[in-house]
Amino acid sequence: MPRTAEELSLFIDYAVRAEESTEGKKYLARCRDNPKAMPLIGEYYTNLPEVSDEALLAIKVLRERGGIGLFVLQTASRQYLAISDGEEASILGEYPLEELPAELLAHFGFANNTVFQSACPDAAQLADLALGDSGGHCPACGVAEGEKHLLGCPVEICPWCDGQLIRCNCRFEQLGIEEIDGEKRLRAFEELLATKGRIPYARQQAPSYPGTSGGLDQR
Repeated sequence: MPRTAEELSLFIDYAVRAEESTEGKKYLARCRDNPKAMPLIGEYYTNLPEVSDEALLAIKVLRERGGIGLFVLQTASRQYLAISDGEEASILGEYPLEELPAELLAHFGFANNTVFQSACPDAAQLADLALGDSGGHCPACGVAEGEKHLLGCPVEICPWCDGQLIRCNCRFEQLGIEEIDGEKRLRAFEELLATKGRIPYARQQAPSYPGTSGGLDQR
């Protein structure tokens, strides 16, 4: 069960150096009604890294996909990568992490750890959960605004019909087939998409999209 703000305030009193406790409590107060932030704050203070007695000052959004998110927990001198499904959270290690477990790489759409590391910007560039604004990242596949969606993302717009790419028939029409039944045809469709020009994520696509375009999803 997630810790309450009152319980976590007591953890701050006992676990955090006195000169930082006030700032830690201020950030806790900003996040107390944020269901994504509270499990992460609880994980940090109840399982405080052995090397740290610092207050948690920010929680940055790295990737969110399928109800699971990767977040960067920031203190005055350290950064930690954490994962959460909104109910439970776990600290994976210091950010940027050199290796993400294979199952997480697959879940978040990273081909390998090299690709994952290249997708880990300076935490200063990431949105803070306390601001309550996730529009800077796609809510489905987690890419940043202006980046191409991970293939298969339900938010991606089809460049041919302006509908929902995973629902429209354009992939079949463009390939001249009735079913994409293998890697070869999938790669062929990716090449067609690249030639046509994929539509990158923009915050106006979510949360109202899909359902707001004039494409196939409106029919």
